[in-house]
Amino acid sequence: MARVVVIDDEQLVAEACATVLRAAAHEVSVAHDGESGLRLIRELLPDVVISDIRMPGIDGHQLVATLKAHSATTHIPVLLMSGHCYLDKKSCDAFLAKPFLVSELLATVQCLVLRRAEK
Repeated sequence: MARVVVIDDEQLVAEACATVLRAAAHEVSVAHDGESGLRLIRELLPDVVISDIRMPGIDGHQLVATLKAHSATTHIPVLLMSGHCYLDKKSCDAFLAKPFLVSELLATVQCLVLRRAEK
């Protein structure tokens, strides 16, 4: 079981991801914007962060930059997701294009958890 923070301004997407991950025995916390997501991450220090890229306020790229700039959070792998084509692949540990399959989400999270455990 991994601790996961899901951040998406679209409540349906965030809750769908959370439901799938909880069914796979992960502990999941949800935020609907980058600022509250950062607070959750700093409080919980999760094993994996899943974030939408395009959000008002702090977007996914800014979230990753903030996490990677601080020693307490730099080790946390981040999965970015978006329904749009652009992506700076250097800024995150994994990417999923929306819409994605449940199996893709679960496999990607599992890979990130395993990769983090190896470090």
